[in-house]
Amino acid sequence: MDPQTALFVIDVQVGLFQKSTKVYRETAFLRNINALIDRFHAEKWPVFFIRHANEGFLIKNSPQWQIHHDIRSEDTDWFMDKTVSSALKEKAILGKVCELGVKTIVATGMVSHGCVNAACQEARRLGYTVYLAQDAHSHFNREGQALIDKVNTELADAGVIVLPTEQLLSL
Repeated sequence: MDPQTALFVIDVQVGLFQKSTKVYRETAFLRNINALIDRFHAEKWPVFFIRHANEGFLIKNSPQWQIHHDIRSEDTDWFMDKTVSSALKEKAILGKVCELGVKTIVATGMVSHGCVNAACQEARRLGYTVYLAQDAHSHFNREGQALIDKVNTELADAGVIVLPTEQLLSL
């Protein structure tokens, strides 16, 4: 990876951890995201914290809308909001990615089969090289690992490079 690589931390928001079905492998999920964040911070590469906002559950500026308290961030990170599933369909996010000269995106976050999948698919459609941290995206669905494996396979088939966090850290 190089300075033209950005990390997308998608929808890792407090409210999604408060659902009746718990986030699958929550502790490992958060640990892997933080490992990637730490690497990007050390290299001074851009980190985007993408926050979903809607009218009912993740109301902008509400406690549920905030980034999870265990996720590490710095003042140099980009905090950007979206109201659609794919972060790159938001003009402000795509504009900032273009302004920074990003060519490669590493995706993490929630939910695997929703906004993470949509962001990866849209990034590929726009011509970005896309990596997905296969063990740093999750969901609050009873299907557990089977759903994550399905998303990993579908995205790999679509041209996304799917690697475990440990391998991404060594690139």
